[in-house]
Amino acid sequence: MKCELKKINGNKVIEVNGVPYSPMAFRSFRPTPANVSLFYRNGVRLFQMICSGVINCLGIKYSAYGEIWKGDNEYDFTAFDKQMEMFQKFAPEGYYCIMIQLDTPDWFIKKHNIPDSFRKFGIACFYDEWKSAAKEYLRAFIRYAEEHYGDRIFAYSFSSGLATEWFTDDKGAYDLKKEEYFKKYMNDEKVKIPTAEELNRFDGDFLYPKASDIPAYYKFTAEKTADTICEYAAAAQSVIEHKKLIGLFYGYMDLASDLQNRWGTAEYEKVWKSEDIDMIFSPAAYREARKTENPAAYQVAVDSIELNGKMYLHEIDHRTHLAKYPLENGVIIEDGYDSEEETVMVLRREMCQAVQKGSALWWFDFTGGYFFSPRYESEIKRAVEILNMLKLTPRKPVSEVAVFYDSESCFYLNDNMGIKEDYVTKQILEIAKSGVLYDIYNLNDIGKIDTARYKMFIFLNAFKIPEETLEIIHSSDAYKVWIHAPMYANARENSDIEKAVGMKLRRVEGVDKIVCGGAEYGFSKDMSLMLAPEGDIEILGSYKGTDIAAVAKKGKNIYSGAANIPYTVWKNFERIAGVHIYTENGTGIYGDSRFLCYQNPFSDECEIKLTEDCKFEELFDGGEYESTGKVLKYGAPKGTTKMFLRK
Repeated sequence: MKCELKKINGNKVIEVNGVPYSPMAFRSFRPTPANVSLFYRNGVRLFQMICSGVINCLGIKYSAYGEIWKGDNEYDFTAFDKQMEMFQKFAPEGYYCIMIQLDTPDWFIKKHNIPDSFRKFGIACFYDEWKSAAKEYLRAFIRYAEEHYGDRIFAYSFSSGLATEWFTDDKGAYDLKKEEYFKKYMNDEKVKIPTAEELNRFDGDFLYPKASDIPAYYKFTAEKTADTICEYAAAAQSVIEHKKLIGLFYGYMDLASDLQNRWGTAEYEKVWKSEDIDMIFSPAAYREARKTENPAAYQVAVDSIELNGKMYLHEIDHRTHLAKYPLENGVIIEDGYDSEEETVMVLRREMCQAVQKGSALWWFDFTGGYFFSPRYESEIKRAVEILNMLKLTPRKPVSEVAVFYDSESCFYLNDNMGIKEDYVTKQILEIAKSGVLYDIYNLNDIGKIDTARYKMFIFLNAFKIPEETLEIIHSSDAYKVWIHAPMYANARENSDIEKAVGMKLRRVEGVDKIVCGGAEYGFSKDMSLMLAPEGDIEILGSYKGTDIAAVAKKGKNIYSGAANIPYTVWKNFERIAGVHIYTENGTGIYGDSRFLCYQNPFSDECEIKLTEDCKFEELFDGGEYESTGKVLKYGAPKGTTKMFLRK
């Protein structure tokens, strides 16, 4: 059986033996006849299952079916057979993605004296005994699966590390083998792995000291994670020979955490470029982006995934209002939504967020029972109908804003300062609230995009910019928005920042907050470096209580001396750049050339500003709509999510 990614009218599909399937699927750590059949009878034909004996962070097993890897070169596939039997009975025409957890079983840890790869992946990945055994297990599993169920399997996934997402939780613990590799990496026999005390030390600067080995150490550990993943992918492909798809969770820019470096995953771009990998999975952004009053967001530089020839899969793992019940060990997950109506409206906008990027998605019934209501079933059925219809509808991105995230710069930003969210997480949310359509790329991919498509570039955390990348940026006709200290990690000189932003800057002290366009904002912590633009500039904002410039424009460069820029200020920048703004009241918008999706959390009276008048069909609740004077006006209860298909 041959499975591959194809495009139909600009939409990616999963083709199985020449038949295109809309890239939507069901997933659960507790698949049962009830939830498998619920999704199957409502049109879902792609399913994912996990094969694992590992106990997760909630204290329960990832899979109730149990362990398969029983000993050295000893595998009992009974647990897999039983799971496949259940899936095939209740989803008989389904196709399956098999997720194989490669973490060290308890017997392996004891027998081989290997660190627990689930908790301490950042150490275990330096032990070839485990990696060789895990690769052989992976190959043996795929050989067995292909022999017995190959005509029903469309993809494989493999995982390791905390949360099955390749994170390490070793907190910088010393390991002799790891240090030996680090000496070779640094080409220095005298170098030492930074101690936990050194990694946790804070000297008051937002970047690690120029002479510090810490950035190199974090890059080293992240590269080892990426290399290990690529090794496993090559092992899998040695069996399936690219006849099935390979996917995995990996490459988050937004962990809703400042400890990006501690997790060891920031070198993800190498994995995204691998020809042995077809799909990148990620949950939707967490915390603020999951609130009903805020726009949804991504954890990954989603538009770079397609640039690298991969399909992005958006996991809808939101806890429905049915999720607040005890698990088998008594633990209760408390972050579910309060009502069915609230949950439905969030699920709608998440689906539209995936659709606007041409992405795959799966509904994740985390520990089972999240969708057991007539209303949820009705929503799933309608979502499947919409997705199947849209795969035949020509799609073209219409975003005018490109946001750039730099994974390399993560290694220089001092985790202990606690401000990564200021530059990344909070900024992305505020950009979304400004009411524009935007794309998110890795900075390293700027040379691959059609820069003429965009009216504005935003650089979130560009502390380290190669000269050739800066040339591409400056050659673009788009407006460039620079935050705080781009290129500063290059040589720790003002001149580098000035070279990036195109204006003179001087250091200032005793300032923190910025006042711009009637709004006040600034970093969440005291910063050691604050800069004021000067010279031939247009001043847009000043440091609070002073006449010192803090936000300025020169040519097509806009500079802000601090992060945490609120959406009202982003709107000012967007108007300067001529970007089309769809909504005005701090709400998000989702869409492409085919549709617009809007959730109205603040008012019963809704307005969407358009680039041209248009007629629409509303896809969730039905109805015909038409704009007047390039404004679509309609009434709907607060919190309602609607999806408008252009006619």
